[in-house]
Amino acid sequence: MKRAALWILATNLLGACGASSEGGSPLATREALFDAFVAAICEREAACCPKNETATECSSHFAKLIAPLVSNQAFKIDAEKAAACRATIASTTCDVVGAHGGILPLAFCGQFWSGTTPNGAACGIGDLYNAVWSDEECASGFCVEHVCTVPGGVDAKCSDTGGCLPGQWCNAERCRPRVANGGDCTDELCLEGFACNRTSFDTPTCQPLVVIEPGAECVPGTTCRLGDETCRCSVEGCPYGTCGDTSHCKQ
Repeated sequence: MKRAALWILATNLLGACGASSEGGSPLATREALFDAFVAAICEREAACCPKNETATECSSHFAKLIAPLVSNQAFKIDAEKAAACRATIASTTCDVVGAHGGILPLAFCGQFWSGTTPNGAACGIGDLYNAVWSDEECASGFCVEHVCTVPGGVDAKCSDTGGCLPGQWCNAERCRPRVANGGDCTDELCLEGFACNRTSFDTPTCQPLVVIEPGAECVPGTTCRLGDETCRCSVEGCPYGTCGDTSHCKQ
């Protein structure tokens, strides 16, 4: 997945409403559906972390990011799931919103979109934002060099944007296996759930990530119990801090 932050976004449209798959939604169009979803996350940010930005600024910032989801018909949208998630977002506490830096991820309740572009067809064509969504545009979940493809095994050709099976990563344009617990990670990546321990002079090895609760200190080899891969700090770009730090948000 190439979405680095997909942290996106109801105002009076948040009420529960019956909806089926895209097209059967009470929201008239895809645009209206995404406008409502973006508004949902931005309204929570404005309410919980007012020093971040206004809801209008937030919506504007994310308009380009989600444009491919709105305009590309290769994405199938489940309006029922989107409506249910808007309701969930509306009731999400400020502690949770703040722990995510103020902006809940687009897939906060799980994905409500899926790609349908077949293998061999073009993908990720256009600007940077199309490239961000290129893997998810494909039914296979993999877009390599702008072509939807089935992921290959070890030593298969790949790119920085994908093309390898789960449990692998792309290194020098070839799929490489991720390293298991206790393995040498000098030049390799560890399996999910493990981190490369580089805190001693010994050969770095993959060790289990230690899950910490909100309020605990973020140190190498730990991950917050917030669903995020990294700890959140009150200062953007800060490498360490407190798990789920909400000091910059309204308490």
